[in-house]
Amino acid sequence: MAGLDPHYLHERSGIAAVVSPPVEAVTALAWHPRREELFAATRDGRLISVDPVMGTRELAKDLPEAGAVAVSPQGDLLAVLGRAGPLEIRDLSDGSCRVQVAMNLLGDLWVGWWKGGVVLSGRDLDHRQVVVLDHKGRRRASGVLPPGVVVGVDADAQPVLGKVTRTGPEIRRLGKGGFSRQPPTSHRLRFGPGGRLVGVAEGGVTVWTPGEPPLTVRSFGVSAATLSNDASALAVGTREGGVAVARLGGDSLERAHPGRTDGHDLAVRILAFSHRGRWLASVGERTWLWSW
Repeated sequence: MAGLDPHYLHERSGIAAVVSPPVEAVTALAWHPRREELFAATRDGRLISVDPVMGTRELAKDLPEAGAVAVSPQGDLLAVLGRAGPLEIRDLSDGSCRVQVAMNLLGDLWVGWWKGGVVLSGRDLDHRQVVVLDHKGRRRASGVLPPGVVVGVDADAQPVLGKVTRTGPEIRRLGKGGFSRQPPTSHRLRFGPGGRLVGVAEGGVTVWTPGEPPLTVRSFGVSAATLSNDASALAVGTREGGVAVARLGGDSLERAHPGRTDGHDLAVRILAFSHRGRWLASVGERTWLWSW
């Protein structure tokens, strides 16, 4: 399927903004993999735990300015990749720093957990890099990323690289083969769950699932997008502050969009589904938790 339109309409089944936690200037988000708990890193160095029912608590106030965060599969550690700063591994029981590794990457930051530790990517002054660390922060591998190539973790918890060209997606395990010489498309790519690639372009969002045709949800002004853990729903945020969830199962899309007064006043910068799929977090000028 291709070219599907989520039609941003008011619908009875639409998502609803449930709560806006008192957490300002959020720069990165990650959900706990085993419970409905959100971890938010702020511009002023705070690490906040957000329970949609029980409220918030501060775990730390000495983080680097985070460009990306990721919770470990066991739910006990948080990897924090700072903008022009270090990679830190934090204990989520008390917020303390267990490991710190100098990185000094400036932008386009991403971090995730692989079977042996942490894998990350980002741009320095000259190149985009990939770095693989073990659980103690020791460097296992590193290199310069080719144009259009992004880093992720596959279903077997191994680091993977992905690229999309006009002929389709190319996905390789790190160190297990190269890419074609075809130029990449203009999509802003990120890996989603299960080795899928999610690409944002001017005309909408495309999801590539290995072995299946791509699915495109058409929408203009997209500023952020994310896929739910079971790949049943795609969340889309716009430059005008709108938030929508498109259901991807079956032959049609169930569409939902909140009214403008319920959305953000500024562009949506970050979207994150909880692992159980019950909640969607969005960040614009504020942070909202949505349910449907």
